[in-house]
Amino acid sequence: MKKIILSSLLLTVFLAGCTAVNTELQTKEKLLIGSGNDQQLIEFYKANLKLEPIYKAKLVDLYLSQKDIKSAELYRNTYTEDDLQEPEFILTNARLDYQKKNYSQALANLDLYLDEGGEMGQFHLLKGKILAQQKRFSQAIEQFEESRKQGASDREAGNNIAVVKMMQADYLGATDTLYDLYIASPSDKKVRSNLIISSVNAQRPDIALEVLRHTNSDEQARKQLAALMRSVKKNKRSSSSVSQPTAKTSVKSLGSGASFVAPTNKVSHLVSAGEFQQAKSSTDGSELDPNKLKPGVSPIYRVQVLATYTAIPSDFLNYLKTNYGTVYSYTHGLWKRYCIGEFDDLNEAKTFLASLDIKGAFVVDYTKKRYVRL
Repeated sequence: MKKIILSSLLLTVFLAGCTAVNTELQTKEKLLIGSGNDQQLIEFYKANLKLEPIYKAKLVDLYLSQKDIKSAELYRNTYTEDDLQEPEFILTNARLDYQKKNYSQALANLDLYLDEGGEMGQFHLLKGKILAQQKRFSQAIEQFEESRKQGASDREAGNNIAVVKMMQADYLGATDTLYDLYIASPSDKKVRSNLIISSVNAQRPDIALEVLRHTNSDEQARKQLAALMRSVKKNKRSSSSVSQPTAKTSVKSLGSGASFVAPTNKVSHLVSAGEFQQAKSSTDGSELDPNKLKPGVSPIYRVQVLATYTAIPSDFLNYLKTNYGTVYSYTHGLWKRYCIGEFDDLNEAKTFLASLDIKGAFVVDYTKKRYVRL
């Protein structure tokens, strides 16, 4: 009898200890999520994988949110057979397939996620994103609307619907949707960034200025708006002067609009063959305008938004193209660096940078760099 009582006491102490550990981990996790420090949150998940197996899925999901497919795959490969029976793990598989452009497999994993008891709201949100990448825009919007009915965030669904409208060049429609979201919560950086883009392209600089003033002085906001408006006007002029590629000018060197997810006559643009002299091409198909090598030539400044030794995630590339025009890539060692914009004045480039909501972006001098148009 004494042994039974002792065993019961030990079991009670053990369970209480586990509860205390779990509560402590949950508290730390909430604090780190609230701080917005993704790197510390990553290290937290790594350090506690053995204590909380679900952290593997959360770690993969966090890497995917940072567009770090390689790291996401590394921890995805640690999943056990038991893990793959859980909906949270299956959902990360679907998200990974989505970012790798394996859309058919992503949809199959989404169906499995639902079969294993996954949340309907999350199912419809991701399915909508996949359909948008497949240019099935009306069906994508239907999925986002359905996600709201199934408990997904109205804000997330609304922002996604606005992005689809922007992909269709319906900037006024996107602005209407985003402005309502902005009024409800002006602190949402993602909504603010998308609203600035849509309102500038919709020829509503008054709205863009209002949003820019939320985090800047009036003078800074006006400078940023001016830079954005000039960039959009320049892209529009370039798009109106597009010419068909000749036998001497390859489609690859011009950056064919056919590869865009959402080509528009306001944002996405091609460079006509007449704008540059015939470029000297390297073996990798990159370009370098020989005029740029002459002494005294005006500099070219762009904003670098990503550096990676793997391919740029398709959704991020499409987002950049749709909203900022041509994306320029150049290789430095093993790294591929991706930039947007084109300025001959450093201050204008810095002003444009300040208007972006892209973590880690910075201005680079592109004058003599060999590049590829994407």
